[in-house]
Amino acid sequence: MPILGIATDADTIEEAEKEIKSLIEFHLDSLVGEKEDIPLETEEAFVTKSQVNLPKGASFAQ
Repeated sequence: MPILGIATDADTIEEAEKEIKSLIEFHLDSLVGEKEDIPLETEEAFVTKSQVNLPKGASFAQ
């Protein structure tokens, strides 16, 4: 699995998926253009969920 070190931010999941696909294609094209190898992940990825208490008075953005 390639590890590209890219991220994006969007208002919706659909926008984020579209943007990240575009960034991946751009990054891969850039690596090929520079005659660079595509870096591979060297360790197993770690994904988790955590639950924390919000500070008193905190609220989520609308």
